[in-house]
Amino acid sequence: MNRSMLFLTALLLLAGCTTDTLMPEANDGKVPIGISVSNDKNVPTRAGTHIQKTQFDAGEIINVHFSSGADIENTQFTTVNSVGETAVREGYTTPYFDRDSTEAVLHAYYPETVSNLVTKFGVQQDQTTTENFKMSDLMYATDTITKSGNAVTARLLFEHKFAKIVALVTAGDSVGHIYAVRIVGGYRTVTVSDGRTCTLGESYSDPNSLGDPVVMYDNAEGDTAVICAAMLPPQAINEEFIEVVTDNGNYLYTLTKELQGSHTYNIAFTVGATKKTTIVEGTTEEEDESIIYNSEVLNIDSIDYEPTYTGEAFTPSVVVTEKTMGDLLHEGVDYRLAYVNNVNAGVATVVAVGMGSYLGQAVSTTFRIKKAEAKFFKYDIANVEKTIIDNRFTNPLTNTGDGVVSYRSSNPDVATVSPLTGKVEVQKAGTTTITATVSDGENYTYSVRTAKYTLVVKELTLAGLKDWVNEDNSTSRFYGYYVGKDGSLHTEYAAGDIGRVAYYANDDVDTSISGSRILVLALENTGNYIWGSAGVMRNITSNSGYGNTQRMQTYGSSFYPAAFAAWHYYTERPDGASNWFLPSTSQWNNMMVTAQMEGKGYVDFSQNHWSSCENDLNGAWAVTAAGSMTNRAKGTTLPVRPCFAY
Repeated sequence: MNRSMLFLTALLLLAGCTTDTLMPEANDGKVPIGISVSNDKNVPTRAGTHIQKTQFDAGEIINVHFSSGADIENTQFTTVNSVGETAVREGYTTPYFDRDSTEAVLHAYYPETVSNLVTKFGVQQDQTTTENFKMSDLMYATDTITKSGNAVTARLLFEHKFAKIVALVTAGDSVGHIYAVRIVGGYRTVTVSDGRTCTLGESYSDPNSLGDPVVMYDNAEGDTAVICAAMLPPQAINEEFIEVVTDNGNYLYTLTKELQGSHTYNIAFTVGATKKTTIVEGTTEEEDESIIYNSEVLNIDSIDYEPTYTGEAFTPSVVVTEKTMGDLLHEGVDYRLAYVNNVNAGVATVVAVGMGSYLGQAVSTTFRIKKAEAKFFKYDIANVEKTIIDNRFTNPLTNTGDGVVSYRSSNPDVATVSPLTGKVEVQKAGTTTITATVSDGENYTYSVRTAKYTLVVKELTLAGLKDWVNEDNSTSRFYGYYVGKDGSLHTEYAAGDIGRVAYYANDDVDTSISGSRILVLALENTGNYIWGSAGVMRNITSNSGYGNTQRMQTYGSSFYPAAFAAWHYYTERPDGASNWFLPSTSQWNNMMVTAQMEGKGYVDFSQNHWSSCENDLNGAWAVTAAGSMTNRAKGTTLPVRPCFAY
């Protein structure tokens, strides 16, 4: 095995910008708290790894802990795009300021496996994938925010707690292919002495070794030039550190360096049996992430070539000469070429690696691959009509580029839209505009950056609700909706409305009316009446309020005044509705939740209300404010609130 000393210098890569988060409106005087992830120029990003060029991609999860001032202690946010917007993760609670608090302190953590309770953190051993690399990038941010207005956004500047190693390794001398690059020195795991502030301790575990390394690159087919990256805890290194596996054996290099958090360490060298080139630091410019080779022996001409991204690798030819004499050198005899980052848009590198008399020499030049123009960014359907009973839906969006898309609704009261997926959830009747906004991607730019469609949500009707219920939908989503004489349904009371949707079910809500699915409770009492004559028992005990009331009212208003008044309630009914009737005890039980809702449909249960069910010769059942039943004398005067079945 060949052993050489490897020396390198720290570089701190910085980048970014800031935007607002997607925020809910203030609710009942409560002020919601959102977050935005800053990409300010003074904040280190993952640039330089060729894995990710901003702090966060879309869809990444951030844990947030509130140490004071908020109504919850922990929640999670999801990044909407790569420019800082976030949304509360589905299934998690939106944080609000405590009513008595004027400021809140929050702590944010990434990856999602980290929280304020963490006691140690370790990197992934296999960091050859983007997912594992990100899972190894411990990040922390904190902010103190002051309550104001209808919503407050915390603008978080994340600190990378770990060090980043970026290596460009090129085959030289007798090496044909590089199969693996591994970190065999240092430690993978460090204690966290203060989980809330994500303060690292000084106790390390999980040492790397030849038999148990962190893998940066692993490819059975191999390559002549490799760029790879890995994360490590901050620590002092003074030992064998990197192993390169080639077709000509393994090469082990030693590092002496103090690794610091938020720092990137660029390593560039040629692996060969004879010698290696001098290590040259990478550039610090965000636009030019390539690692440059210089040589005192070889010269390479600049490339006047700027192709547009196609998804294929670009391999332009170059002119390589001997520096002193200017002699033209020949590919395959004096040098061979290696191409780095020559597929995606950005700066690509061509490395001429010396052969024969020029072993151990390397020289490079760069060319730029331009982003392609995305041909289409548009909604396939420009106008969409729904009713308030429709389930969540997504309008197809044609996007021929790779830009990150976020979504907004101009009127969230009518319909909300997931900022990540574009899935829409209808709330109430009205009109809203759904707007998709795209930012340039890694390989595509856009001349058209927004796409819109108009969503018209129509009023719901009793007939539509009945069809919806018959499709095995049983949620109580539409309880309390106001009912018009024409069968229309409204979230707010409209002049002429006659009742409220009080209950619905997949089975008959009244056994005497086949196909009945909905109970509508009148908006007002029809008056106060006695139930009926004492001393008479007719066994009127059915769960069908309609059947009980129909039977009793035939005896006239003097025998059963409550039932007669309900049956002859003067208010109109929609087509297809049953006659008004006095609810049975079971129907009252089903309607109690809706009957107690505030508004014009509210039933004042300071008095009990009659049901249509008889108890014995002298008593009948009435419903109490708690929804239970009480036996009252038939001659007692109580309010009557009719309903009808649909």
